[in-house]
Amino acid sequence: TYIGSVLVSVNPYKDLEIYTKNHMERYRGVNFYEVSPHIYAVSDNAYRSMRTERKDQCILISGESGAGKTEASKKILQYYAVTCPASEQVQTIKDRLLQSNPVLEAFGNAKTLRNDNSSRFGKYMDIQFDFKGAPVGGHIINYLLEKSRVVHQNHGERNFHIFYQIIEGGEEDLLRRLGLERNTQQYQYLVKGNCPKVSSISDRSDWKVVRKALTVIGFNDDEVEELLNIIASVLHLGNVQYSEEESYTHITSDIQIKYLAR
Repeated sequence: TYIGSVLVSVNPYKDLEIYTKNHMERYRGVNFYEVSPHIYAVSDNAYRSMRTERKDQCILISGESGAGKTEASKKILQYYAVTCPASEQVQTIKDRLLQSNPVLEAFGNAKTLRNDNSSRFGKYMDIQFDFKGAPVGGHIINYLLEKSRVVHQNHGERNFHIFYQIIEGGEEDLLRRLGLERNTQQYQYLVKGNCPKVSSISDRSDWKVVRKALTVIGFNDDEVEELLNIIASVLHLGNVQYSEEESYTHITSDIQIKYLAR
């Protein structure tokens, strides 16, 4: 429903089939109150205001955990990707804008008690358009990342998705290089919340999406390898064991240290 020019929406926890290409066409270029309330109307209105007034526009999305903020931002990006004019160069930019989401979510979202894909960070995303109204670039600033989740999760919650994705979906030779085993139960940082598997999440197929997205965004193979080395080293670090001897602490697990040092 609308309150003035504000859209109030409720998460129905199911797919209502109201985000198709036909819907996008229906909301394209129509007056705000002409058609029923929809996030596409808000997106279109902001876009047209930007074109006619030649001023920056901002869409603010707020709501409590599980209200659908992350999904709403994806819908807005998809709307612009489909409806804005495009050249070949612009198509690349559109792909990057859309593919930035799976990567941000892998490294910044986690299962919580309220929501299986809860963003544990805030993000400010701007899309830059040229004089023809085509998207030519984007810039994302993320903030307030919940770092404490890496080392501890409450009961029924998980660590960030990327850790589970790499273990469930990573290719055999990748896991061998990183010194990891395909078993989330082996890693202290992944089992604190006691639910490494979630029925609504397929870590294996999400891994493929993230891996492809990294390439689309422009990470080369060496950069991806470095990134995954860091992820693996966090898992190894969580498994380092200590013991005490005459009031001195020493490390009792050599194998983790070997991988960490590498």
